[in-house]
Amino acid sequence: LVGVMALLTSSQSTYAQSPISFNQTGPFRLKVSTDTNPVINGKYISTCRAGSAIEGLCLGEHTINNSTWNFFWNYTVVNGVPSETGVLTWTLPVVGTNILTVSEAMVLKYNPGTNVVVAMFMVSPGEGTAVGWDNNSLYVPGQYDDSLFQANLYPNSTATAVDNHKLQLKNWHACWVYWGAYYYNAIAWVSGGQPRNPTCEFVTLEKEEIQQISSIPIIPLPDVPKEPFEQGGEIIQDEPAVDNAGDENHEEGEGRDENEESHNDEHGEEDEGDGDEEGRNDDDE
Repeated sequence: LVGVMALLTSSQSTYAQSPISFNQTGPFRLKVSTDTNPVINGKYISTCRAGSAIEGLCLGEHTINNSTWNFFWNYTVVNGVPSETGVLTWTLPVVGTNILTVSEAMVLKYNPGTNVVVAMFMVSPGEGTAVGWDNNSLYVPGQYDDSLFQANLYPNSTATAVDNHKLQLKNWHACWVYWGAYYYNAIAWVSGGQPRNPTCEFVTLEKEEIQQISSIPIIPLPDVPKEPFEQGGEIIQDEPAVDNAGDENHEEGEGRDENEESHNDEHGEEDEGDGDEEGRNDDDE
């Protein structure tokens, strides 16, 4: 029991000293590169429907227009050291639920009848195909090269790719592929030799970082006069601001003017009365 407890304590201590974090890079785009077909060279990969929550990696256009062209790469970091390989993902928008998006992993779906493997984005946790980057070029790691095997002779390090130097395989092809009643010109993987599918063309997939538009300086717009808006068939305009203090002063001024006019009228009547009295005195004389 003491030995078991010591082992558990040692394991917990080792785990505590080996933190694992999950990270993601992107979004980025995938561009097709080939020296044999200028028609598809430079095209971007775009997702295309191949079933319920299943998307293929179709050949798009030479321009970008929406989020179906944006991809991510998920990887882990152990003790501060990032993994060499991870999982290529795409975010599926979901309509009509509380979940806004679902992350789909790229999976190579094998068919025993061909060496052409269709690449698909699917909601399949834990089943994503491991991929890595060689100077922004997408590869699939290989554990060994069985073309070097010999009978009764254990394979050497070159064949088994030991010491963490995995084979970086880039057998990507652009092919017309059939999946679930869908037929597309899409990205596929050839597992070895010449592709059985005659439409396949060898390509490489290059990562292209998305430029951040936030680096563009923002120029303030000039003030634009506010137009009246129509409400209920009537044109509504903002009323000019009213200076209450000015109104009070104006009312006080009007009051003073009325008082002065009334005062002047009284004086005028008195003057007229004085004139009548002077006239009577003159007559008496």
